[in-house]
Amino acid sequence: VINGNTDTYNKLLSGQLAINYGPEVKTFAPNWQKDSLLRGTFSIWATSKYIEGLPPMPNTIVFGNMCYSGNRVTAGPTGNVPIRSAFIKKNLLAYYGYAYSDGTSAPVGNGFAKIMEDTVVNALMVGFDSTGDACLREDGTEFSQKVKGKPLYLELSNADDYSYEKCVDSVVDPRDQHVYKTVCIGKQTWMAENLDYDPSSPGNACYNGDPANCKTYGMLYDWTTMMQGQSASTANPSGVRGICPQGWHLPSESEYMQLINAVGGIANGGSGLRGSSWQKDTGTVNTSGFNLLPGGYTFSVGTSGTYLGLGTTATLSSCTLNQQTGRNFGLIIFSSNASVSFDAGHDPNSKDANSCRCVKDP
Repeated sequence: VINGNTDTYNKLLSGQLAINYGPEVKTFAPNWQKDSLLRGTFSIWATSKYIEGLPPMPNTIVFGNMCYSGNRVTAGPTGNVPIRSAFIKKNLLAYYGYAYSDGTSAPVGNGFAKIMEDTVVNALMVGFDSTGDACLREDGTEFSQKVKGKPLYLELSNADDYSYEKCVDSVVDPRDQHVYKTVCIGKQTWMAENLDYDPSSPGNACYNGDPANCKTYGMLYDWTTMMQGQSASTANPSGVRGICPQGWHLPSESEYMQLINAVGGIANGGSGLRGSSWQKDTGTVNTSGFNLLPGGYTFSVGTSGTYLGLGTTATLSSCTLNQQTGRNFGLIIFSSNASVSFDAGHDPNSKDANSCRCVKDP
């Protein structure tokens, strides 16, 4: 047991961690050849197996500022997954690592690694460069260091056009001064709360007519009120502002799919999107920061009809209609499982009303 840490020991046995010993020979010291003391250093490395066991990392940029970090070639007869591939499987926004042009990698010098850390972090966080530009010299070529006689490049995987400048923490709706939290997920910037703008029309309402529910879960809108006279769209971005504030728009089905794929896909995306306040929830994670709440829905907005699903169901309308049936696509998440479903059963001419999220214009 290392320092009494059985967890570390078990990870070593399982192959999630690897221990490395390197002799330390100070050739500049007098009589170093006759020094009878064998000095060395032990280090513990995280392996790709350890990385594969980590949770998804959507909306995350990882800089593998370490030896062999950019390797994309399967290693040896055991077929170990390269650490670069293991990280990319975590749904990262972008990943930086060191690699040769053939996909193999090598140790990187400490001095070069320090320069690259300062360069990339400064470019992303201070200069607001895109992920693609942050790893390039001013002449557009990749940073590199000659290792074993050939250039070892700083390479980028995944998104090359993301910039922190496009990501905002909040937005103020100038129509009523309501402040909404926002979140960047992949290349999209979403409201991290359901829309709660009241256009004073018969096509929107708080759940059960209770203003307290609007404060927590946002407003429910029927198709007519949500669209504000604009036509349906399948495009990405949709180009439909609808009920959203200036500079934001209603998401299409395609934009919702882009979101879902960024947080784990149809099978697991629900867990990544859900916030708190869910009843009987088996998978609240909210790893994305989307913070979706179970605001329910109604088939009879503007009347004294039935409201359903508060605490157990979230339904978000898109601005897309099914081309065969003419019905509205909506994203639905239930507290009972981790998946996401799309429903095309809402009649745009009915009083069906759902929650609404807005996504920032590009």
